[in-house]
Amino acid sequence: MSEVEKVEIQDQPEKVYYVQLNMVSSNVKELEEFATVAGNKFSALKTKKGPVRLPTKTLKITTRKTPNGEGSKTWETYELKVHKRYITGQIPASAIVHFLNFTVPSSVTVSIQTKESSA
Repeated sequence: MSEVEKVEIQDQPEKVYYVQLNMVSSNVKELEEFATVAGNKFSALKTKKGPVRLPTKTLKITTRKTPNGEGSKTWETYELKVHKRYITGQIPASAIVHFLNFTVPSSVTVSIQTKESSA
């Protein structure tokens, strides 16, 4: 490899990825703990946003208490609250494994979206 080719390879800018970490859970305490741990890892980045709290979704199911429809009309209501958080940041390709390496609690669902940044 000649000197000209070596210089061209070294002058190429490192790829930067735009990463969004989405977290969903019905247990708000574990979700907040995980969001702070993930947020601390992302705090070294200059372009970081989050953890952002999204509105809580409340899922409700109303059903009759009696199985056969006889008797008084009594109703039972069940409810599940779903909490969401997200963190975004721009991560260099060389450090992406370091930033996305953490243990996730069993009650928290995490999805990671990445795309190559134009900046």
